[in-house]
Amino acid sequence: EDIKIVTTDLHVHGTLHSHIMRNVGRYLEPNPQLVDMLGMLRRENKQLFILTNSPYEFVNVGMKHIMGADWRKSFDVVICLSQKPKFFNDKYRVFRRLTAHYTPAYGEV
Repeated sequence: EDIKIVTTDLHVHGTLHSHIMRNVGRYLEPNPQLVDMLGMLRRENKQLFILTNSPYEFVNVGMKHIMGADWRKSFDVVICLSQKPKFFNDKYRVFRRLTAHYTPAYGEV
């Protein structure tokens, strides 16, 4: 029961994400080689995506630190809050497109 409480507080309530976002340099390093590798894959017409259970705000802070402000240009699709493994077999999964200001926009994706 104690482990469940701690896990819920860290992940569901965002305590862990908030801590990491405030101290991103302590946990992640910039990686120009990753930027180069993804650029090479894009030039080879590979389609790249991120599929994560994490919220966009968390992913954005980490990826900006690792790859720079234009990290989104390296990916065709970024799916956050995916609820894996349910994501793969839930036929009623609703997708939302984020606007330029990263607020949800409803409609066809």
